[in-house]
Amino acid sequence: MKSKTNGTPKLPDLGPTAIDIFGGCGGTITGFKMAGFRPITMIEINPLSAKVAKMNHPKTKVIVTDVRNVNPDQIRPIDGKIDVITASPPCQGFSTMTTKRKNKTTDPRNNLIIEILKFATALNPRTILIENVPAFLKTSEFSITKKSLTNLGYQVDTKILNAADFGIPQRRKRTIALFAKDFQPQLPTRGSTSPQTVRNAIGNLSVSDQQEWLHNRPRKTSALVRERIAAVPHDGGTRADLPKHLQLRCHANVRGFNDTYGRMWWNKPAPTLTRYFDSPGCGRFIHPDQDRAITPYEGLILQGFPKTYQFDKSLSPGNITSMIGEAFPPQWVMRLAKYIQTMLQIIVKEEN
Repeated sequence: MKSKTNGTPKLPDLGPTAIDIFGGCGGTITGFKMAGFRPITMIEINPLSAKVAKMNHPKTKVIVTDVRNVNPDQIRPIDGKIDVITASPPCQGFSTMTTKRKNKTTDPRNNLIIEILKFATALNPRTILIENVPAFLKTSEFSITKKSLTNLGYQVDTKILNAADFGIPQRRKRTIALFAKDFQPQLPTRGSTSPQTVRNAIGNLSVSDQQEWLHNRPRKTSALVRERIAAVPHDGGTRADLPKHLQLRCHANVRGFNDTYGRMWWNKPAPTLTRYFDSPGCGRFIHPDQDRAITPYEGLILQGFPKTYQFDKSLSPGNITSMIGEAFPPQWVMRLAKYIQTMLQIIVKEEN
């Protein structure tokens, strides 16, 4: 006979639950699933990204719409239990690359962070994990969110952390904020694994037949760009090393952007991967010793995705690199999720 609580059948405990309200291609829910969570729902406005997430997470409900259109009752579990809501809202408006521009205007996407309050108020999750660029920490949008969640009874810890300190082969600093109802969170500042390098990640790369297409899907480049790439010294060379006839005029009197047309170092982590990581003119994205930018498959690995992660073959290289480069690295997510899981387990033991 099924046990009942207030007339409602008691559901089997299938693991802690997670909901992601800015899902992308599924990087965050991948990390939570790796940590033993059950991602029950994901919201994503981009149908291409949502399709990739669904390919890899068929048991997760994927809602394809603007998060502002979602009523929290649409994603409320039958038993009402939500252990964590995760949110990585669009970061472009908070990025220092944006804020340095002259005559800038406020990015309307910045206000999307406030949507977290709607879900927190209605669904009362035990924890909320927010990730964004470092500059996000000092914004008015985050201040409002933090104050409002504190008023709802959440305790908070916020830190600017680096993915490289958690065993990810990439330098990637991000604001991480963890809100919790039942405990005072203390975010871990490092993982238990040793630092990883580009060589560790892709130095002896073997590619399965299933992923071969992803490794051989380069962005088209001109003959001049290929000549520039070949002229950059191996293992850490930069555009400053180019002969004069190959240097770009736009770089002549510009300070900064020194990583453009730069090669990665074998024995260091990769730089922060952006949505343009397959374009050598957009950062230090050239392979350490091969005359090409890194491939989407190599980017997938440097971002900490499982090597088997699937993408729709009809997608353009730009679509794929955008999805990968904008994701919250799954292995980093996993390490943060394991901390949340440990704290929730302690609370459950204390309650019993």
